Amino acid sequence: MSVNEVRQHIGRTAHTRQMLAVSLALALTLLLPGCTSQQNPANLSSTAKVVFTPKDYQDVMWDSIMARFPDAVRPEVPIVRVITDEDFAPLYEQCMHEEGFEVEVYEDTGFKAFVPEGQDEPFSLAMYICEAKYPRPTEMGVAEDDASGHLLYSYYRDSLIQCLTDQGFEPEPLPSETKFLDAMSTDERYDPYAGLLRTGGLNFSDWETLNEECPQRPAELE
Repeated sequence: MSVNEVRQHIGRTAHTRQMLAVSLALALTLLLPGCTSQQNPANLSSTAKVVFTPKDYQDVMWDSIMARFPDAVRPEVPIVRVITDEDFAPLYEQCMHEEGFEVEVYEDTGFKAFVPEGQDEPFSLAMYICEAKYPRPTEMGVAEDDASGHLLYSYYRDSLIQCLTDQGFEPEPLPSETKFLDAMSTDERYDPYAGLLRTGGLNFSDWETLNEECPQRPAELE
């Protein structure tokens, strides 16, 4: 096969963006030692937000690329401007075209791209460049109350960790419930998805598909 057609679902819906942002927030607190108090869940109220800068987001995206392509060389990418979701489609299509790839963006579902065989790494680099040039604001509160914490722990223990394992992933070991609850409002907060993103065990391009098979949170907390 000379050409592979790849349909990438990259989380344009509000729900998917929200759930990915939770994992990003937690991954960033451990990936980035220079995080400010704005990015530290220990300082959050139940209505506070975690806000990452475009540079933070670039760092997390690049860690994901390095997990797949360890010899990749990170390009210097100047930020053109911060955009809205409404701006995304035409700018992304144009940028990817300039990088040598034709993509078609679908509203709320992602995009379709034609990737020549053997071009997975250049395609991933092109995605990184275009996302870095035109970042979108990313923010999400991560605080939970005690009742939600107990429910979340039970869901991780009884469902999510086994589901991720069945899908071929190796989530970090679940701590005791006491330790889990004590860490809920700190940068040591346990989250299986955040751990996979942080260690490179999960790529952003696979995140939405996996979340459909193994929802990140129980339905009661949606």
